[in-house]
Amino acid sequence: MTDAPSKSGDPGNRRAGFRQTLVFAIVAGLFVTAAQFAFFSEVKRPEADALRYIDYALNLYHHGVFGLSDGALSEAPSPGNANSPLYPAWLALWMTLDPDLSESLSCARFQPPGTPCPLDLDLLLAAQSGLAVLAFTFLWLTARRLHGRAGVAWLAGLAAFLSFELLKFANLVLTEILVLPLFFAFVWCLVAANQTGKLRWWLATGLAIGLTALTRPEYAYLFYGLALALGAATLWRRQKLLLFKGAMLILGFGLAAAPWLGRNYVQFGQATLTGGYADAIFAQRAAYNRMSWPEVGVAFVYWLPDFGDNLAGKLFPKPLHAKLGWQEGSYYLSESPKIFLESRNRVENREDVLADLMREHVQKDPAKHFFVTLALLARGMFVAKYWGILGLIGFLLTLCWSLKKRDQDFLIASLPAWFMAVFYATVSVSVARYNLGLLQIYAIGIAWTAYEAGSRLRWPRRGPAGES
Repeated sequence: MTDAPSKSGDPGNRRAGFRQTLVFAIVAGLFVTAAQFAFFSEVKRPEADALRYIDYALNLYHHGVFGLSDGALSEAPSPGNANSPLYPAWLALWMTLDPDLSESLSCARFQPPGTPCPLDLDLLLAAQSGLAVLAFTFLWLTARRLHGRAGVAWLAGLAAFLSFELLKFANLVLTEILVLPLFFAFVWCLVAANQTGKLRWWLATGLAIGLTALTRPEYAYLFYGLALALGAATLWRRQKLLLFKGAMLILGFGLAAAPWLGRNYVQFGQATLTGGYADAIFAQRAAYNRMSWPEVGVAFVYWLPDFGDNLAGKLFPKPLHAKLGWQEGSYYLSESPKIFLESRNRVENREDVLADLMREHVQKDPAKHFFVTLALLARGMFVAKYWGILGLIGFLLTLCWSLKKRDQDFLIASLPAWFMAVFYATVSVSVARYNLGLLQIYAIGIAWTAYEAGSRLRWPRRGPAGES
């Protein structure tokens, strides 16, 4: 296998590139399969957020209706649009192929916790392991395009594997396992579109982010941001080609999202991806704006991965960190319901709650919202705990090296994940689970840093020219 420095966008042997990708996918599949047997052999009963997606999927499977049950499956539910449809549709697809899956998930959804349920999820979990392999493959392709050496791409795949995040979510009934391959594919297409300038890559970029938004609706804001950036660049540079690129991006997104937007317009009178509980989510975020300034400072320590709470307990008085966790009395569990009810009492209609929360908790003290956002960003960016610390260091070093060489490709590849990280910190409680998109650029950063470090370690051993 060659390790020559040639980016995928450059002219080269496409057949060799395809063979390399195929070999990586096969090896990744073997590693994922072995890890599943070694570390994830115990199937856990779905709970919490998973039950919501299961409910949608069961109604799709049994009634052909996307909606939440009113306590039972005996009757078709009213159509709903509080969540995006793609992951429930994924679950319903595997129910049609495995009836035992429907029985297992139905028991998990409708029987009380502690009730023995069959957990015949083997086919679903095997399919989700395939999604993990697909995510690894898109990560490999992105690293290959960014650095140009297959060896760095292999190191990136290994680094991502060692985080165990993809393997963990392959064994859970949560949207993340579908978001990751779609988001990684989006970043790969974006890098290729920027490198080649070809319109078909911009179409693929729009299609990929559209499918991602159909899995998690907040990714639509990433599409809006990218479309606005292309629009601004068009006005600044006055290049018609940029206008065509933006048009292809919008077309790709529209091809993915238009059927669902049309359905929601017919059913609810609004051509939106979702509608429902954004105000409740923002009430959870607004609760943290009630922190005192000393608490904001302590939060940067308390929210460090794994050891932060213990460290804060040793360094600071208990009142400064007692409400920063998830327990009873915390900002998350105790303050956010109060904030929501206060806002609900101030306005006549539920539709006005979000605007009221923005006025009361952002516009009245934007400085507090900004610095709390920074603290929450710090909490959310450490994917896989200690691995995330290593990944952040690798990312920063790689960003410096690439910009020093006047190569902006790595910066462009990293912007979508950081856009979402800032977005989550601005409007939600911002936990690492939301920011798994950082895993891709962290893994590439670790691999790139290892390669650069290895190159520098080898260099001093070489004697001057002509020395034997």
